[in-house]
Amino acid sequence: MTTVSSYRPNTGRTVELLLLVLVTGIIMLAYANVGLAQTGRCRPTW
Repeated sequence: MTTVSSYRPNTGRTVELLLLVLVTGIIMLAYANVGLAQTGRCRPTW
């Protein structure tokens, strides 16, 4: 007798989450970079 296991396809949620974290980090670094270029220090407010 053969056992049939259910196959769940990969939905890509992990990859989507990692890309969102990466993009958020890039945006935060860009914001800090603009503050450094304008005033020579990071802006205190987000």
